[in-house]
Amino acid sequence: MQVTFDQFFVFTALFSLGFIFGMVYFFIISPFEKKKSFYLKNIVSIILFIILFLVYQTLSVYYKFPNFRWYMPCSILLGFIVYYKTFRVMLAKLLIKVYNILISKRYSNDRTKT
Repeated sequence: MQVTFDQFFVFTALFSLGFIFGMVYFFIISPFEKKKSFYLKNIVSIILFIILFLVYQTLSVYYKFPNFRWYMPCSILLGFIVYYKTFRVMLAKLLIKVYNILISKRYSNDRTKT
């Protein structure tokens, strides 16, 4: 029974890692989306995935994960996909609303001064 619980812990930890990596990826790559810097975006993506691999290796040594199993990279990928397909859209809408509120307050303050 202990092995099953350990696998659940590893799965949730790596799912969380994929989810957090999705957030980091979104905030770092989003400035490159509007620019036409295809090569720079790909280089930054490769660097981020190398960092993800290093974090995964560090976690596996620190928490003494079992030998490599296929559910491990699948859980990271699933966490990344869940963030990228669902929460990224909600976060983008929220950031746009906050930005519009801040801009409207800025312009309303400028109008009252004149």
